[in-house]
Amino acid sequence: MSASERHDFYYAIHKALRLGHTRVLNRLAATDFTDAAERTDTIAELRGFLGLARGHLLHENSEIHAALEARRPGASDEAAEDHAAHERSFAELEALIDALEVGRLDRARLGRQLYRRYALFLADDLAHMNEEEAELMPVLQSAFEDEELRAIEGRIVARIPPEEMARIMRLMLPAMNHPERVEMLSGMRSAMPAMAFRQILEDAARPALAAADMAAVERALAA
Repeated sequence: MSASERHDFYYAIHKALRLGHTRVLNRLAATDFTDAAERTDTIAELRGFLGLARGHLLHENSEIHAALEARRPGASDEAAEDHAAHERSFAELEALIDALEVGRLDRARLGRQLYRRYALFLADDLAHMNEEEAELMPVLQSAFEDEELRAIEGRIVARIPPEEMARIMRLMLPAMNHPERVEMLSGMRSAMPAMAFRQILEDAARPALAAADMAAVERALAA
């Protein structure tokens, strides 16, 4: 079996995170931080996405890295160092957000600082995700069978609350191409009750996809 045919649990979630990153960066760039309503809405979007990103990091630490270290000690050291750097970025970003919320002066300057600091975090995370996909995933595939990789992924998914999962899906689905969407949703449909799957379509897929893309998904699922 070739590497491209092996199970890869980074691919889809990283597509979602990349899309989320670019949306947040664009939002920060376009925000007038002296306007209270704009500032509040942008900070809420930023905090929401940072929460998803940090949750993803913690799941990787507790499930993926822990499993790999048990089988290949030291194999996740570089990724763990990146995660520690990410934690420092989260703290620095939150400090800038706090300053924007409580300060009355220089909000335009603080907004520019937040924008630049987030851009640096984005750049670091893009490089980190590429390393996970190009370097760490092959190590995981050599250490685990696909059933074991799916079990690791399943433990992560089981720990994600429904509301958070819907937010992830609203990033993941528009980040995918049509065949990827149909494959993922078909797998979900076969693994969950019909009512729960319908809720996924209505709460996550329909709000996130363009009307034409959603119609194409529905046609494929009905075929």
